[in-house]
Amino acid sequence: MAAPKVLVFGALNGALKPAFSKAATLHSKNKFDFAIISGNLFAESDDETAASLLNGEIVVPLPTYFTVGTSALPATIVAKIEANEEICENLHFLGKRSVTKTTDGVRIVAVRCDEEDGGRE
Repeated sequence: MAAPKVLVFGALNGALKPAFSKAATLHSKNKFDFAIISGNLFAESDDETAASLLNGEIVVPLPTYFTVGTSALPATIVAKIEANEEICENLHFLGKRSVTKTTDGVRIVAVRCDEEDGGRE
C-alpha cells in the first residue's frame, strides 16, 4: 500500500474559496487522500463565509480536517458541530482533543494547547 498523500494548509482566515480552488487543482493532479487545515479556518466574525460554505457556494474538493484556531468558529458552524451534524461534504472538525481515523486508515491526533494553560492540554 502506498503512503497516503496529505495536503496541509496553515490558517486560511476565511479565504476558503481561493484555498479550496487551489486544493481542487492540486488534487486533480496529485490525488491527495485528504487535507488538514491547522489554524483558523474562518476569520473573526466570518458569518458570510460560513453561510457560503453551508449553502454549497464553497465546495470542499477532498476530505478535509480542521482544528480550532485562535478565532472563534461562526455560530452556525458551532451549532452543526454541537448537534453532531455534517458541516458540509468533505469537511470534518477534529475538535480540541481527539483521535480520528481517516477512510485510508490514517490516525490523526489533535491536541490544542492554549497559552493560558501554560501550553498544557
